[in-house]
Amino acid sequence: MDLSPVTDTPGRGSEPSALPPIRPSFTFLAILAATIGAGVWLWSVGEGPSWGVFIFATIGWILSLTMHEFAHALMAWFGGDKSVAAKGYLQLDPRKYTEPGLSLLMPILFVLMGGIGLPGGAVWIQMGSIPSRWARSAVSFAGPAMNIACAAICLIPVGQGWVDIEEHRSLTIGLAFLGVLQIGATVLNLIPVPGLDGFGIINPHLSPELRAKIRPISSKGIFIVLALLWFVPPANRAFWDLISWGVEIFGVNGDVASGLGFREYQFWR
Repeated sequence: MDLSPVTDTPGRGSEPSALPPIRPSFTFLAILAATIGAGVWLWSVGEGPSWGVFIFATIGWILSLTMHEFAHALMAWFGGDKSVAAKGYLQLDPRKYTEPGLSLLMPILFVLMGGIGLPGGAVWIQMGSIPSRWARSAVSFAGPAMNIACAAICLIPVGQGWVDIEEHRSLTIGLAFLGVLQIGATVLNLIPVPGLDGFGIINPHLSPELRAKIRPISSKGIFIVLALLWFVPPANRAFWDLISWGVEIFGVNGDVASGLGFREYQFWR
């Protein structure tokens, strides 16, 4: 999700190279190892404590937040903005992404409160270095596309029966719930409202005059959408119906995955 503004002035970037200088940080590798370790533990215990699902889903969500932002930066690099490498965005280190509150704390808080997958916007792209309008659209689409990929990783094993709820209940619920969060993040981010990736996809194709008029409200769009989801029941139902439909594409019951998953996730209730 593109909450932080992007610069439209040309940037020099770095010298061109054949391949992006991806250097996974120790922090990212530690988060990845912790996610895998938590998953292996849930697999081994079969039906573990609810807080095990909480740990697995929370760490996995932080991992996907990092991947979401990395996808934006990687597509920007291919589009022409080589400065993302110098900013450290290709290191997959969540500490390199600006606005830690929006990038990590706010998304985790919304998961705790209502199970809404809210990725934070934290990469600053020099759009002036990306000459193609379609490449600019691809930069915005890359984040939701990464969420779809993460959803597939979580939901396909459940939908195909590779992980069975009878034998591995906790891991099955954890994967399904994490998949729900990914689909939710995708649905939310593709809404064409300023501040969300859906608007970032169409923004390059708008007239300069229209973009100038919209720019002042870019930081408020996400809060307007969240208010509608929170206080307008029809909007909330439509949102969760789309999430259930997206989850069911992978052969998983969306209502069960979200309902049971969220009950297990909130182990303190």
